[in-house]
Amino acid sequence: MDARRSGSCEPWIAPVNLCRCGSPAVPAIVPEPLHAWQRLQHACALDDQSSCPRTSPHRLTPREILAIKDMVTAVEYRHVPTGTLPCLRSGSGRVWASPSTWYHLVRKFGWRRPRLRVHPTKPKVGLRTTRANEMWHIDTTVIRLLDGSRAYLHAVIDNFSRRILAWRVAETFTPANSVAVLVEAGRRATPSETMPVVLADAGVENVNAQVDELITRECCGGSWR
Repeated sequence: MDARRSGSCEPWIAPVNLCRCGSPAVPAIVPEPLHAWQRLQHACALDDQSSCPRTSPHRLTPREILAIKDMVTAVEYRHVPTGTLPCLRSGSGRVWASPSTWYHLVRKFGWRRPRLRVHPTKPKVGLRTTRANEMWHIDTTVIRLLDGSRAYLHAVIDNFSRRILAWRVAETFTPANSVAVLVEAGRRATPSETMPVVLADAGVENVNAQVDELITRECCGGSWR
């Protein structure tokens, strides 16, 4: 069978023809199977490569792969996207490879880009006051019941004593509930010479005209933030 048709790497030798003198002629070897046979004779002994890099002239050498690894895992290039690293490396004249090849090597060898925290750490200690009624906190918690309905728990807490000055459970999420707990907190709070500061999130139950008017005129004269 013809080696070119069967796909075998063994060299295909033409049939031997006898010349007129009776001695056999030199057999002819087809070039393509000959090159495949020569490659098999010089097997590669590298452990980290499936085949010798010299068999493919466009394949990256282990030294080039190591240079790519050093740049991918370098701390000074942590802010540079992986797709932009080939442009920097190609500019230095060391490695010429496409961004898709860089991504393939990162996935193949499991390289991890350095991700150092550049933002300052968040403070673990929140706001702390020095006396009671200096600062209040108001918030709403949504409680899901077993029947699928929801209950809304509104509460006002003093920052210094951590005392719950007022709380209320309602079936609706309306600004009137925030106004009611603030009025009740003003009645139960310990009398103070200063006006308490009310801290709240930007929810619709806190940021509205009714709450602003209450804090300005009726509820202890506190300031809103």
